Amino acid sequence: MMTPEWEQTDWKRLTAMRDRFLKHSADPTDYWQSREDVELYDRTFAQRIAWKIESVLRELKTRRWVPPEAPILDWGCGSGVAGRAWLDAYGKPEGEGARLSLWDRSGIARSFARDKAKLRFPQAEIVELKDAAQAEAAAEGAVVIISHVANELSLSGLEKLQPMLRRAAAVVWVEPGTSPMGRLLPKYRDEMADLFRPVAPCPHALVCGLRTEANQGHWCHHFGEAPAVAFSDPGWVRFGQILGVDLRSLPYSFLVLERKAVPVTTLASPPLLGRVIGRTSEQKGRMEVLWCTDTGAGMRELQKRDSGKAWRWLHKIREAPLFLPSADDGKRIAAPLPWPDAE
Repeated sequence: MMTPEWEQTDWKRLTAMRDRFLKHSADPTDYWQSREDVELYDRTFAQRIAWKIESVLRELKTRRWVPPEAPILDWGCGSGVAGRAWLDAYGKPEGEGARLSLWDRSGIARSFARDKAKLRFPQAEIVELKDAAQAEAAAEGAVVIISHVANELSLSGLEKLQPMLRRAAAVVWVEPGTSPMGRLLPKYRDEMADLFRPVAPCPHALVCGLRTEANQGHWCHHFGEAPAVAFSDPGWVRFGQILGVDLRSLPYSFLVLERKAVPVTTLASPPLLGRVIGRTSEQKGRMEVLWCTDTGAGMRELQKRDSGKAWRWLHKIREAPLFLPSADDGKRIAAPLPWPDAE
């Protein structure tokens, strides 16, 4: 049985929002004409974005990355799910001592994001920025979080983004797992390599191996794992049916950078000689894996007989994968040790 919130959902409005999202346009008009629009977005589409961000944060914690102690800027905040997810993961109880600045071109969205963050984190300093100039100033020495905004920016808007990011202490950037976004983020990664070192998803700090002619058919993307509520809640089931959304699939691209001028904050990180990109292609007795290492990126083969433990992990865990600390002979992924337990 659906909750009253789901029963009262304006499905036509949600459908119109989705149609607008799918256009991937740099339309200067806002999605939201009222606070109710933002509320509707926050408990539907924004939750799916939050699930992707939580996947990224789980990986950062697995890598044992410690972010710099710095103010947070949620740039293009929308309803504010990214900033809230960050404080949930890295903030103190009730947001004590944190400063979260929120910027979005929509004043309605900024106001909603501010109020929602204040309610969840009453001890945090929540700042609603009024214009782009204030947002650029707030990026100085901050952890800048960007989520699902790049496909809404014009070319000139994207060009203006990098100077702001170059002022940050760290960048946490999450976008849809589309081909354009999966190519855009590695481009920014390499262009800002003079100031920043990559934290994730990269297993190395060299030039991105996917930006070669040989890998034109590939892009850097990953898949999160939706929570159980996405499949057990009748409201979410109806959401998927009406909006045509595959709730099982959470494709995203992401990039996390930290400024070179500060000490490395990854604590006792596991050895990372390579990383799987995207989905594995499973066939009888073997898997094909898009494999990224400091020697390049390309398709590799994992034989079930060579590493049953790795096979079971990749077969079972759809939020695949975090790490493959293994030898690589250039053709196959050898049996990795150690490997996370998988039944």
